[in-house]
Amino acid sequence: MFTVYGSWQVSVEDTLYTIQADLSVNNYLRVYLNGSVIHESYIPWAEGEIYKFEKGAHTFVLKTEGIFRPSMSFNLFMDGREIGQAAGSQQLSSPLDSTTLNTITEQNVTERVEVIDTETISLDNLSGSAPLVTEKEVSKTVTNELSVQTDLAVGGDFTVGGEVGGELMVKLHAVVEAALSAKLAKQTGQKVGQTITERNRLTFTVQPRSSVTYTVVWKRKIRSGEYVVSVGDGARVVPYSMYYGLLYEVRSGE
Repeated sequence: MFTVYGSWQVSVEDTLYTIQADLSVNNYLRVYLNGSVIHESYIPWAEGEIYKFEKGAHTFVLKTEGIFRPSMSFNLFMDGREIGQAAGSQQLSSPLDSTTLNTITEQNVTERVEVIDTETISLDNLSGSAPLVTEKEVSKTVTNELSVQTDLAVGGDFTVGGEVGGELMVKLHAVVEAALSAKLAKQTGQKVGQTITERNRLTFTVQPRSSVTYTVVWKRKIRSGEYVVSVGDGARVVPYSMYYGLLYEVRSGE
């Protein structure tokens, strides 16, 4: 597995900013400004220009160079001028076996289902003398998401081997994402960042002289837990939550 990683420092209006980016093995891109995520999305084809943003009066463009993972790298341009990577930045290859981030274990895992939306369908047959049969199409689209709380990771300060905190947080995120993405794909065939659509035609029947309100309840699954990531000077406990899948149920009440 290969996660592409880049880090740059640039002065904008006399203020020094650190810009970072990582592209996971599943082509999930995250861009950070001073350690905070400013963009995250799934990139179907990671080649050439993959993200553009503005800061102040300046335009920044993030590009990839190379197609194949082992040799792929990031380039950042400001107003058309390439910015060299900051000292200490690197391409993060095989993050689960890197020299600074090694074995990981999962603990305190819980799984639950949450309601994300409801849709009400009211049918009136109070004046009818025969059953009323109606078809309705219901549909919903969601995206599998992963929240990794590297800002809450515990187990020492965020400096390892001279790396600044923001760089380690980016790598912690990449390690946990790679592990969870592989687990999700194995268990469900889905991926983190994948868009899921559920669409179906439902048949409703209302008896004469009655009215019924049907409620379509949309749900998704949540897997929460912690990953213990072995680092050069110890370990970090990284909480996470993964939101995935899509299902529904129909409830009725007269």
